[in-house]
Amino acid sequence: MLRGKNLTEAIEIGKIGFDGVIRKDSLLISLGSSCQEHRQTKVPVDPYSIESIEAGSGILMENWNKLVIKPDAFVLLSAKETVRLNEDYYGLLTTLSHTARLGLMVHPSSFFIDPCFSGHLTLEVKNLSPNGIILREGMPVAKLIIVGCQSEREVREAAHFYYGDSTSLTSLFPKEFNLGDSNDER
Repeated sequence: MLRGKNLTEAIEIGKIGFDGVIRKDSLLISLGSSCQEHRQTKVPVDPYSIESIEAGSGILMENWNKLVIKPDAFVLLSAKETVRLNEDYYGLLTTLSHTARLGLMVHPSSFFIDPCFSGHLTLEVKNLSPNGIILREGMPVAKLIIVGCQSEREVREAAHFYYGDSTSLTSLFPKEFNLGDSNDER
């Protein structure tokens, strides 16, 4: 784990790119300008169908100011800060304890940030509380811990299509795992 002086030095010499605040031994992550709530649908969402995914996804809101996330609701938000990791580092995203104690979880499933990631993180925010929680653009909600890779490995030359795209927060499952017609029985 990069800590203190080593974290600051990696940013200063360009091994890591970050345009936000270093907080103790991690990078502070706050809510950015893109927000997408999920719609309540009467039919299940089919991960192999972009039409089904879009039907379950809400409208992408840009430059939102304030949102009440209802109990048990799930919202996708872009991070305000941009992050760039070279092939020597990966990141671990974790909810700030201040917001976790309110019942907010920022990473219910995707906490690992791959080497060579570059752009805005998409935050998968879930309200585990019985109360609504007010979210505001710019609100600090998570931290990114940077870890050095310990062994040789292959790193893809081409960036993953999710990397850095804060204008499309919805699932692109069919783009990567296109296994044919979504109407097929699985």
